[in-house]
Amino acid sequence: MNAIARAIDALNEGFGRLIAPLLAVITLIVVYDIAMRFFIGRPSDWAFDVTKMLFGAHFMLMAAYGLRHHATWRSTCSSVCCRGASRQRSRSSAT
Repeated sequence: MNAIARAIDALNEGFGRLIAPLLAVITLIVVYDIAMRFFIGRPSDWAFDVTKMLFGAHFMLMAAYGLRHHATWRSTCSSVCCRGASRQRSRSSAT
């Protein structure tokens, strides 16, 4: 079982390193579309659809890599609310 977990971790690491530069490609496409819109006056027909699909693929393929490297974030509201709820549960169970 441990060998399977190591193999999955290695696969996630490889996908993460392979897919991470995709964000630079997305950025270049968006900059190209903005330049076409403001300087030439005619935006491209394909840039929005391509960036939407590439970002979706980037998000899904990088999720496991981000979780493996603890690169996730939580909002202040949810952490404060959950922290308060866990304190109340611990106080009520102690009494």
